[in-house]
Amino acid sequence: MEKLVFPERTAKTRTTPSLTARIVKEKLVSQLKIKKILDWGCGKGRDVQFYQKSGLKTTGFDPHEPFGFAQKPKNKFDLVVVSYVINALPSVQERRRCLKDAAEFGSKMLIVTRSEREVTARANRCGWKKWEDGYWSSETKRTFQKGMTQQEIIKYVPKGFKRSEVQIKVKDATAILIEKQ
Repeated sequence: MEKLVFPERTAKTRTTPSLTARIVKEKLVSQLKIKKILDWGCGKGRDVQFYQKSGLKTTGFDPHEPFGFAQKPKNKFDLVVVSYVINALPSVQERRRCLKDAAEFGSKMLIVTRSEREVTARANRCGWKKWEDGYWSSETKRTFQKGMTQQEIIKYVPKGFKRSEVQIKVKDATAILIEKQ
């Protein structure tokens, strides 16, 4: 079967850590006593380096082998970060499977996606074509984007997890912290 969408092509080459990584370090690490982080869908690993340089035991995982993080971890982590991953997956089943697989490695998970408002505005501004429940962000590169609300993310959360009391805000994004019940 031919692959229709290439989520790995949305991975950015960064020279600085993402806003999500900075928020994790500045707010969540001390508040939740985080020492070990799994960056699930880490792309090229810039945030993994940032967490490690900050003294956190960090592992990155990304199924796209050329990024160099394709080996699934063997340990458990205090926090699993799934940042800008499920919004690039084109089906409900893939989004659910992604979060279910990531949930095996920790009792807390931070999920960050592009917001519905931000994706819709960008789609209108850039002329993205509607496809499935989102948009082709690039038909040539075969990349997909779906903006999400917190209520929608909740639909993908694996059984046995609930929304945390801790509120997270990320500019132009939707973020939610979940934890095992």
